[in-house]
Amino acid sequence: INYINNTEEYLQTSQQNNFNVWKILNTKVYRELEARGSYEAEVDFLRNYVTSRIAYLDEQFELSELTFSVVATPSDPEKGTAQVSVSQVVEGDSVILTATPKANYRFASWTLNGKLLSVENPYTTLVTSNSNYIANFVKSDEMIYGASLQGKAFGIPASQLGFNDQTPFSITFWIYFNEFNHENDGTQLLNIRTPEDGWPASDWGYLWSTIAKGGSITDYGDRLKEGNLSLSCRTNSSAGEVLTPPSYVTFEPQKWYHVAVVLGYKANRIIELYVNGKLMDTEDMYYYGMYSWKSSNVIMVGGPAFARAAIDGVIDEVRLYKKAITADEVKAAMQHQNDVTDETLIGYWDFEINKIETNKLYSVGSNKNLVASMYDVQVVTEGTNEYISKPFIFTEGYLGEEYDLYVTATPSDKEKGATEISANKVNLGEEVTLTATPAEGYEFLNWTVGGAEVSLENPYSVTITEHTDYVANFSEASVVISTEVAQTIKVAVIDGEIKLFGTTAGEEITLFTTSGVVVASAIAEDSVTTIPTNATGVIVVKVGERVLKVVK
Repeated sequence: INYINNTEEYLQTSQQNNFNVWKILNTKVYRELEARGSYEAEVDFLRNYVTSRIAYLDEQFELSELTFSVVATPSDPEKGTAQVSVSQVVEGDSVILTATPKANYRFASWTLNGKLLSVENPYTTLVTSNSNYIANFVKSDEMIYGASLQGKAFGIPASQLGFNDQTPFSITFWIYFNEFNHENDGTQLLNIRTPEDGWPASDWGYLWSTIAKGGSITDYGDRLKEGNLSLSCRTNSSAGEVLTPPSYVTFEPQKWYHVAVVLGYKANRIIELYVNGKLMDTEDMYYYGMYSWKSSNVIMVGGPAFARAAIDGVIDEVRLYKKAITADEVKAAMQHQNDVTDETLIGYWDFEINKIETNKLYSVGSNKNLVASMYDVQVVTEGTNEYISKPFIFTEGYLGEEYDLYVTATPSDKEKGATEISANKVNLGEEVTLTATPAEGYEFLNWTVGGAEVSLENPYSVTITEHTDYVANFSEASVVISTEVAQTIKVAVIDGEIKLFGTTAGEEITLFTTSGVVVASAIAEDSVTTIPTNATGVIVVKVGERVLKVVK
């Protein structure tokens, strides 16, 4: 029916061409029909025929639908039960999940394959595969703990680590901001420095990161708006290249964020910055001589520095790895899936069962002798700082709340078209609309994610459940052939075969998949060319130098 609608304008150009295309109108059965003399009636007749045929087939055959089984399971049957409204559903149907805590417990979250889905209960969700949803519970009076920063810095002394200039390592953590009290350049986040260094390394150090105030006057402040993050690593003279997430990634109060900084080493330092499990920026420091690593360094989250405020917030789930972790390992750390017995996870502070000894908090990672402290960073004189150990103050930590998801839409080739997106930053389950605008001479082909096609719609509205980067693909638009009677080549799928109308005898025709694989070819013999193929999905059709597409 969509093809009929799209072809209606084309049909009006030539009645004879119309009968050539739709052979059914010239058969004996329909020869006397009024449709033969009216374009409008012809189109209506075709629509009615298709609709009636579908209804007839529905009566004659019971079409099989793709069904999935759905299960809801408690993470611990001693803590509660879980139910699902329907256990067998058709693809795309919704189910309602309900968790019922037992006495002295409360519902915490729903997860699927280890991934946080929602903290709602009951929770309604679409089903697209066989699924086992897990209901998680915690004790009613049980608090998940984090450490309250209150302007202090959570710090790990490097003197116990044995790191050097070439040691790969990674640090990840959850951070919550009660409010921002920015100084001129903003608020300090992650910082590695030593009290032994003089100015300016005393206040910037080996590595530093800043949440911008907005409108700051630093070297790169003019391109950062309020809440944007920047991260730098010191070279032998000053900062190297600055790592910055896209401008739509902003840190806001009253929200949790997961941050991961990976410092690999392959001939040079290679730095990666992740926010909420998504890789934001990377930098190979090959061009710069790196500042020497010092055993007196302290790896710190929070605390003040020159022109940068300390954090008023909460830190939780701090993990220190003696390796450059992968993107998958960053995501696993977010969901508490990393094995704490992993020998590379040398430091792990969850603030739940750690031993405290004179303001020192012991790790529950593979090296249980590692300690962290809460530091009050004080300026003695300009360029001279002192880190004073303070007691830990515990408060409610990360409970598995939802976090910002990031979505992008980009053209595969900016010369062929442009894209727009209704929002780059959304909450779990929110909808965004993607729009592709072809350049002159091109037409929209499809949307892909990671090279796989996800939609042919444009605009395309989609519900977001994870970070997603959409790519709009374009192809050369079909063109008009100049003959005695101007015609446009049209392509359709009829009886499982590719049919082209308006071809010229001798033209070469090639069928491709969207990835460029040739699936069939033919030489046109007249104005109508039929090409059998077993390929399905979006088929790219090349006729001479013209390119069309069809869905089979």
